[in-house]
Order: sequence, then C-alpha cells, then structure tokens
Amino acid sequence: MATKSDFLTTVSMGRVKPTDGMAVTADVWERAHSYHLQRARLHALASHGSGIVAGLEVQPSDPADSSVYVLPGYAIDYLGREIIVAQPVSFDLGTAVGNLKLVLSYGEGEPKPEPVNGRVEEGAPYIVQEAFTIEVINMDQPSTGLVLATINRTAKSEPVIGTDDGQQPGSNSLDCRMVRRIGAAKVRRVRVAVVAIGPDAPQDAGDGMVRLAKICNGHWPGISVTVDSHKNLDTTLTGYSMIYLIGHGDFGLSSEAMTAIYNALQAGVTVVLDRSVRVADYEAAGKTFDEMLQALGVELAQVPTSHELFSIPNLFAEVARGYDGTQAATARVGDGRVIAFDADYDAIWRGLSRQQAVPREHLRSAHEWGENLIHYVAGRKAEWEL
Repeated sequence: MATKSDFLTTVSMGRVKPTDGMAVTADVWERAHSYHLQRARLHALASHGSGIVAGLEVQPSDPADSSVYVLPGYAIDYLGREIIVAQPVSFDLGTAVGNLKLVLSYGEGEPKPEPVNGRVEEGAPYIVQEAFTIEVINMDQPSTGLVLATINRTAKSEPVIGTDDGQQPGSNSLDCRMVRRIGAAKVRRVRVAVVAIGPDAPQDAGDGMVRLAKICNGHWPGISVTVDSHKNLDTTLTGYSMIYLIGHGDFGLSSEAMTAIYNALQAGVTVVLDRSVRVADYEAAGKTFDEMLQALGVELAQVPTSHELFSIPNLFAEVARGYDGTQAATARVGDGRVIAFDADYDAIWRGLSRQQAVPREHLRSAHEWGENLIHYVAGRKAEWEL
C-alpha cells in the first residue's frame, strides 16, 4: 500500500516560472499543471487523509441477489487522488465467496482528443478522463483501493443482504464497519445558561457546569458545550439549548421570570431544575419549582430506566448520586422539556460533597451522568456547525 512518504518522493519541487517569449511546449504545459495537481493531492492526503468524504454507502439489491448498489459520493485515495462517483452503480459479486471486501479505486483513461459534434478537429486537446473501478477481492489480498464494505459470503448462491445490527452483521450481510470516513465533521453546539436563584446563591454557582462542559468537550468531539453563568431569568434565553436553574433556599419567581421560562420552553429549550441541598432551607426551592411547573402546565413523572438519560452514552441502573452522596438522587421529567433533580450536581461536578473524602467512583458517576444529560439536551436542541 502506498504511503504518504512514498507520495512525497514523487512531488516536484520545481515550479515553472513564466517569462515573455518562452516556448510553451507540451512538456512545459504538463510540468506546470502537474505541479499544482501534485500539491492539491498532497494537501488532501496530509490534511485530511485518505477515505470517504461523503456518500458511497453500499446497499443490497431489492429483492436481494448477488448484486449491491454503491451510491454516489466522493473519496480521496491513498495518493491524494479524488474519486467521484456521480451516479449509483450496480455491482455484481458474481460467484465470489469467503471473507470478501468491496474496494473502490482511482482510475484514468488513455489520453484522447475530444470530438466536437462527432468530429475531432486538427490540434484538438487530448483529454484524460478520470474514472474509478469497483472490485471484490479476498479480505487478506492487498489493495491500494478504499474499502466500501466487507462481507462473509458462505456460498455463491447466497444473496447479499443488509443488516439491522451494525455492530454484529451476520453471514452474507454487508458490513461497513471498516469504512474510513474523513472530512469536516459536523459538531452539535450546546449552549447552556446557568441561573442561580435564591438569597443563598453563592458566587461560584455554575462552576460545576463549566467543569462538566470541559469534560464533555474533551471526551466527545462531536459536541461543543459552552456555558454562560450568572444569567438572569428576565433576559431572553430562547437561543440556549439548556437552562440549568439552581434553586438556593426560599425564593419567588416574578412574572417576568415565568414568561422567560415559558418562552424558552416554547422554543425547544430544555429546562433543568436542581436544588442546592447545602443550604438549610433547601426544601423551599423544591416547593417554588413545583408551583412554577403547575403554573406552566407541566407535570413531572419519575424518569424510567428505559429513558435515554440512563443509557446514552453511559449506562446507568439508577440516578447518579449528587452532593449528599449517601443515596441515589431522584430525577423527574415532564414532556421531555423539563428535568428536575434534587441532587445539587453543580456541587459534585466540581468535587464538593457532604462526605469528607469524595470517592473516585462517586465523582466519575456524577460526571458521566452529566454527559448523558448533555447528550439528551443536544438531541432536543443544538446548533449544527462544521
């Protein structure tokens, strides 16, 4: 298989410098254009690598037989050459059996003069037509092409089928797990507004959410979390993905604050309610939250363990423990729009706990539960960016 180092040895370091009166022969023209072509391929290979940029999914025929369809797409091979498949292509595996791989390779036709109205004019330029080839070969057979799919075909009479289980495809099923995809990945941008409310709200409220955002950004490249702390409920919050409202002690909500929450919910914002259990009158915050939800017409129910909060991306059997640490916290959800905790996760996310020495598994569990919360919010509302 060709490597980047192999390709570097073929790159010309000499660039044609035009001068008045120079003879532009075919060799000079070829050298001038070859320089730019090589640099473009070097950039593609070194900056993006080889693989499928877009499309090129492989699907079985319907009804299933020995053929598959390669959908249109764009790829870069191991020498930085671009492969464009503009139309769906049907490919027949024929009698091939065993552990197989479907391979896409770059190709070029012989230089030919391009006819105009069916006639080749004298002095017409020669055109090199870029093309591609698709072949099926044994899994252990070396190839410089790009793998589109693999399949364990047990007999030549067996039809090629798709699979509903992408992780464990069975015999005669298309397996696309070896496909290497490159290019600009889309990122979900999750914006979080932290609102600490109540007479006992500390200055560092929201620092735990900031810490959680750093962890998510480090673990999950497909998600970008930004946090705005010290927000007020009398401002426009509809542009956020989540409002993390932390109640501290006994407080009330103004009509402006209620309107802000209502508008946010209508805009698809997830409102997460949490109570600080570090303050003496922590139950008062829960009472205010209940009154707020009643006014908004939102009913909460216990989050079932089948909810994605318990499984995406981290698996949980119970709600993660919060600041108290002695038992699992409670979690309730209302219409998918509101999630209510009584855990003070903002505290545990930055290492604070009622326990003198916080167990490592306690911290990790809380952070992973927070990652699940961020993923859930991202699924409801996030800004896509390249």
